[in-house]
Amino acid sequence: VEKRPFKMGAAAHLLHIQSVYSELRQRYKGYPLQWNKILRTEETKTRFKYIKGETLENLLDQLLKANKIEEVCIWIRKYFDCFQSGQVMKFCSMTEEFEEVFGSLHEDEIRMLSGMETLPITDIDCIFGNALVQKRGFEIMDYEWTFHFPIPFLYVEWRCIHYYLNYREDRK
Repeated sequence: VEKRPFKMGAAAHLLHIQSVYSELRQRYKGYPLQWNKILRTEETKTRFKYIKGETLENLLDQLLKANKIEEVCIWIRKYFDCFQSGQVMKFCSMTEEFEEVFGSLHEDEIRMLSGMETLPITDIDCIFGNALVQKRGFEIMDYEWTFHFPIPFLYVEWRCIHYYLNYREDRK
């Protein structure tokens, strides 16, 4: 499996993926959360290991079809708990990087975020369709949208559930 930049000027994005891969592996070492292995990064492409498995999204779909709502909730909580293993920080202030990605917030929104749990490094695209269920836990296939500034983990949880519920007609 390969990722290639759409424009050659975006090649730095490939180096970003390599960098966060190393950091994420170190951050979650010993936890039931793995990151799809990068086999090689070049200027024009990054090659990943091909991995097999069922996505968490597909597993949740099967459970919903069987009307096993409680099991759906258990799997979702199990998944979210993996990310919050280890170092958790508190959101205390806006950063330039946050504003660059999410835009500026009003004072009352900043107060609302204050004290929420954040992680030292956050993959905001760890949606259920990007997570394979493995014997040892979960393996994340896509982590290019990973950032080094405080992002409330509640946003990541909301985003996972939002994409799961709203991007297929049969789940609405």
